[in-house]
Amino acid sequence: YRLLRKNAALGLEFSAVQMVGREEEFSQVHLFASKALQGQWAGLCYVDGEPGMGKSYLLDSYRRQLLELQGEGAFRWIFAPCDQTLRQSLHPLSYALRTYFQQNLLATKEKNRTLFDSTLDSLIEAASERDEEVARELQRVRSFLAALVGLREKGSLYEQLEPKMRFENTLSAVRAWL
Repeated sequence: YRLLRKNAALGLEFSAVQMVGREEEFSQVHLFASKALQGQWAGLCYVDGEPGMGKSYLLDSYRRQLLELQGEGAFRWIFAPCDQTLRQSLHPLSYALRTYFQQNLLATKEKNRTLFDSTLDSLIEAASERDEEVARELQRVRSFLAALVGLREKGSLYEQLEPKMRFENTLSAVRAWL
């Protein structure tokens, strides 16, 4: 066998039409998410269990139901999977950000930088209409978001800071993005 290509952004799509036997877990996810659907801050939902228990299927079923009820664009679904073999700080967030900023492992650094900048500029523009402070923070933490997707630049604010301050600013960048 030989590898023909790599796919940087794999989406999960499951073929079964209806979930069976997870009504309680499904209602717990719905109860949690209902806060966000009402415009409140819901926090973070962490689904844990043994491999093969149906965690991904449960969440994908809920996501598909929301799409049917709310329609496309009513919410943003952020997929940030943990990797049991790659135990790297903030890896799930890096995965989610690479998807959001349309980063492709096979593209050139220049192409990925262009996609990153245009996507972030659009986000900053949209944020400035609602909250100028968030827009300013997104601009300030640009190099931290870029570093999370593998676009580090010499001389950037990210590169200038000590590790502790780098981490604190990275968390601030993720907070502003969310």
